[in-house]
Amino acid sequence: MGPATVVGLPCGVIARVDVEAVNVTRWNIVVFGAGHVAQSVVESLTKLDCRVTCIDPREDWLSRMVESPRLTRVCTSDMAGEVKKIPENSFVVLMTMGHTTDAPILVEILRTRKFPYLGVIGSQSKAKRLRQDVAAAGLPEDAQHAFYCPIGLEIGSDAPQEIAVSVAAQLLQERDRVRDSKSGTA
Repeated sequence: MGPATVVGLPCGVIARVDVEAVNVTRWNIVVFGAGHVAQSVVESLTKLDCRVTCIDPREDWLSRMVESPRLTRVCTSDMAGEVKKIPENSFVVLMTMGHTTDAPILVEILRTRKFPYLGVIGSQSKAKRLRQDVAAAGLPEDAQHAFYCPIGLEIGSDAPQEIAVSVAAQLLQERDRVRDSKSGTA
């Protein structure tokens, strides 16, 4: 049971109410990268009912992030090392400085963890290269298709704010799909 609350009712009766949170799951989203597009994505996400963690080695870019009680900033040069700290059932988005910084994080996740959503910003050619990296790391073939790349719903624009809307929409869509599959509704 949670903490007790004493409530005074209009009729003069005083009641003690015990409140217990049951089956409460917080929607966690982890964004690797704090560049221009990540700034817009994180800002969009902080307006939703979720907790966002942004991980980047550049303190100056992290400091530019929107101020929000829903945002946690993590400055580290070992971004792949942060993978083990990600809460279970988190949605994970990779949008670091490029392929060379996304690939090690992606391989570490695919080697050690499983998340309901894993996406990497990029083009179809980047997706092909990442799949080659996953294969070269000795991971099974199904791991080559265990992530979204490109990410976001197709809305036809590459402006950071519009990419943010498309990514947030895809995350919401996948969140609801995961919740529906767990509750048995379709």
